[in-house]
Amino acid sequence: MINMSEMINLVLIFMITSFVSQKWSAKVALFVFSFIIL
Repeated sequence: MINMSEMINLVLIFMITSFVSQKWSAKVALFVFSFIIL
């Protein structure tokens, strides 16, 4: 199960990644980061 704090962290990371590097693919970065967490 995923905790609310982890969900919030993923959302924040997704927003920050998409905001900082708009030219890059935020989905790929989030995908890689999710693998780092798991």
